[in-house]
Formats: sequence, C-alpha cells, structure tokens
Amino acid sequence: MTQQTKIHLLQVAEQLFASQGYSATSLRQLTAQAQTNLAAVNYHFGGKKGLIQAVLNRHFVIFIPELQSQLARLEQQQSASLDAIFGCFIPAFEAVAAQRPQALAHFIQLIGRGYAESQGHLRRYFTLQFGAVLHQFHALVANACPTVSANTLFLRLHFTLGAAAFTLLSSPALQAISENQFQQQLTIRQLLYALIPFLSQGMMAPSQPSFVTYP
Repeated sequence: MTQQTKIHLLQVAEQLFASQGYSATSLRQLTAQAQTNLAAVNYHFGGKKGLIQAVLNRHFVIFIPELQSQLARLEQQQSASLDAIFGCFIPAFEAVAAQRPQALAHFIQLIGRGYAESQGHLRRYFTLQFGAVLHQFHALVANACPTVSANTLFLRLHFTLGAAAFTLLSSPALQAISENQFQQQLTIRQLLYALIPFLSQGMMAPSQPSFVTYP
C-alpha cells in the first residue's frame, strides 16, 4: 500500500467525482479505473467518505488559507467595497489552479456536487471547512451592503455563487469565444475581474424592480 497508490487513487477519484458525482461513482468503478482494490481505499482513507473528504481537502488546504488571508487584510480597513471583497477570491482560485491542469474546474464541480447531492457527511464537512471563512466573508459583505435586508443578502450571495461557478466552469468556452469573435485573449484573472462589477451591482440592486408586478 504505497504512497504512490494513495496519490493515484486521489487523482482518479477527483476525476470521477467531478464528472459523475459522489453517489454515482461506485468504489468498484473507482478501483477498477485506478487498477487497485477496495483494501487500498480502506487502508488509505477508511472508506468512500474518507476518500471524498481527502479529495476535497487537497483543494481546501490551498484555497481556504489564501482566502482567509485576503479577507483578513480587508478586515483591517474601516470599510471595504464589494469589488474589493469579491476580488479576494481571485488569488485563492489562482492558487488552486496552479496545482495542476483542471484543478480549478474540478474544485468548482466538486463543491457544486457537494451542495447538490444529499450527503449529510459532506454538509458537515463543508460547515467545518468553510464555517470560519464564510463568517469572515459574510460580515464584510453585510457591512458593505447596509441597506440590503438579511434575507435578500442571503439570496443574492447564492446568486453570486452560481454566477461565479458558471463563469469558472465555462471559462474555456468563454476564452475561445473572446479570442475567435473579438480577437481578445482572456486569462482566468481577467475573466474574474470582468465578472466582479456585475456581481457587485447585483448585490446592491433595488429589491423590487419597477417592471415586476407582484400579486
């Protein structure tokens, strides 16, 4: 049961969990593709739950400290703009992307599947891993949006997460379109900086648009 086997299992599991989901990926399929056996999974990770968390942790140990550091820098200021707050995510995403090809795409897919699938252990794991940094982030955003109600803030942060996830997942297509149709090469950093003003304006939009008639 070598360290090489453990790393290979993590790589295969990350690919399968990202593309198929956690529930749809069986240990039989995973071990067959990794050319190992169930004993290796149990030895290194204690089972499927441990393997899932180990795959996620490879990204979290890079992403979360970088994001916490960026947010802590803003906490020293009396006030921070939404653009600056959202901008804290860019170095964290870049740190994940720098690990290896497809790392950032896999990370976003893994997070999305974790929230979409009904797996209690993942919700607990996300709460444990993300709890402190989400508190940091939410406090800064709430301070920057004093006129937005708590419920509206909650909804808009989820809309923001969805827009950012879609942008990151579709970045290869967006980069290709930008180059082919507009003769402009876009890096991930440029793409995210283009997204930030859109997100900031959405957070501060009027709560009831004038063109909507409510019953």
